[in-house]
Amino acid sequence: DSMVQKDLSAAASGENAPQRIAEIIDAYADAGRLGINQNRDYMIFDAKTGAYLDGTTDQNTDTVLKTENLLSALNGKVGNKVNVQAAYMDYAYPIYADAGVSYVVYITDNKDEVTDVSQSIVTVIFQALLWGVAISLVLGFFISRTITKPIVDLTRRAEKLASGEDPAEFMNS
Repeated sequence: DSMVQKDLSAAASGENAPQRIAEIIDAYADAGRLGINQNRDYMIFDAKTGAYLDGTTDQNTDTVLKTENLLSALNGKVGNKVNVQAAYMDYAYPIYADAGVSYVVYITDNKDEVTDVSQSIVTVIFQALLWGVAISLVLGFFISRTITKPIVDLTRRAEKLASGEDPAEFMNS
């Protein structure tokens, strides 16, 4: 969103830049535009030193993985590659000030919401499959009865005819 980018760049150029950047992110998050919640955190890093400056996480920032996305943003490029095998999703955005990249906003998501949605989808598909099988069995039973009943009646009449019974006796039954 270009408005967020402009606001972040303006904040990066002023005094107390990390706190101002955090305030802007919080404002957009409160408005529901960034999705920052209990599953998604953000961190602000100094682009030159890689030092943690502000954010929503209480974790030891020394243990923050230096992911490909974070390293890309520290080098001035948006880090938005997806690693589906990782236990997290991340996005890193470089914030430019007067002399190039000054800060990096790094957003991580623990995939809990994605996992919950995926499990819900699998559950719905499985339930639909079970209902489909049940309906198919019931319909199959009734359809097979309508197909086989005339054949059974015809076979019984043919057997009676072959045994020598008078056709007039069993044709009307």
